[in-house]
Amino acid sequence: MLRMIADYIPALRIWRRGERWIGVFVGQEDKELPLQLRVAVGLVSELP
Repeated sequence: MLRMIADYIPALRIWRRGERWIGVFVGQEDKELPLQLRVAVGLVSELP
């Protein structure tokens, strides 16, 4: 999941809570499309 996000956004803010992380980012799939605020959640073991 993180690799997919990395191609989409310039920066990701991540917070850890126990065994999980939450990430918030703003991205734009194409210059003509609107900006989108997205949230992702995963396990800490998935982080690089």
